[in-house]
Amino acid sequence: MKVQVFRFGIDTIRFNFKSDFRSPIFDSFFLGLSENSNQKFGVLFMGYEFTVTCAIQSNMMSLYFEFEGDGVFCLTKIIDGGIVRSISYVATFYGAFFYIDALDQFLLKFMKQYKSSLSLSRLDLCLDVNVSTSTLWKSHKSQFRKKQRIENGNHLETFYLGAKKGNKKHFIRVYDKKLDSQKKGKFHLFMNYMEEEVVTRVEVQVNIKSLEAMKVSLHKVIEYEKARLVNEKEGQKFLQSVFASCCINTRSTCFPILKSIDVAKVERIVTAIDTTKRKPTDQIEKVPYIRDFLSRARRIQEMKFDPIELIKAHLEPFQEQVRTPSPSTQCDYGS
Repeated sequence: MKVQVFRFGIDTIRFNFKSDFRSPIFDSFFLGLSENSNQKFGVLFMGYEFTVTCAIQSNMMSLYFEFEGDGVFCLTKIIDGGIVRSISYVATFYGAFFYIDALDQFLLKFMKQYKSSLSLSRLDLCLDVNVSTSTLWKSHKSQFRKKQRIENGNHLETFYLGAKKGNKKHFIRVYDKKLDSQKKGKFHLFMNYMEEEVVTRVEVQVNIKSLEAMKVSLHKVIEYEKARLVNEKEGQKFLQSVFASCCINTRSTCFPILKSIDVAKVERIVTAIDTTKRKPTDQIEKVPYIRDFLSRARRIQEMKFDPIELIKAHLEPFQEQVRTPSPSTQCDYGS
């Protein structure tokens, strides 16, 4: 089977703004907003007109930006409430944003204007192909233990590789893109897909830890966008490498049928070794038991018993065991 690629690119991207970031423009968007204020209004931002809907929660205010009826991005203001926070705003660009030609230059302008205050916290990369979800499921190999299938009758609509909730690294979702577009009322953005027999999306959601491990920086996304806008292939290879390292990699997750496409021919990224400092294994294992023991000892004491005397009466005196290697594991350094 010849695999046809309809599209490769960014599908969602999220930025965090530093805690000391200040912007009169951003402040003006949120000025006077409350739970009782008009929740829908128009704004002019970076030369584009948007319709904005406001949603307010206890510790954040979110503005959802629509362009000609399609939701394209969200700007969230973090309300400190006396708590020191590491970020001030969060900006998330959604999938529809990347399919509206009129906004083609917007993301690059946004990143260049605010780059000194931005950091990446999420990047979704997608590949749309003419291979069915069931074919990809049957042939895939993955190191992920958690897997989920969503079926409708005999049709496999979606499957996930990796945990969705609380995942700070990355996970993969594969779904019927034609069906998804119809269900969400977004088919007008994918009219060419409606004419195809099969369009499946393979998408990796790369979160903060994997972004750091693979050294996916704001600068590299800016360079990718510059290259994409002028159709310069070499400059687009880094994000292709990120995708291939997560989805077409025999050392992690692989869909063998995709090995023939151009995206699969780029160099794989060897993810950084996790250098997080951890306690020694034996200490990690002992700590929960010690806490449990002390909790029970306190309860015994509250019942007017002496836990120490009870231990002495029922347990043999502790003697530390010294492990010696067996003859088969000893090394003769003199030979």
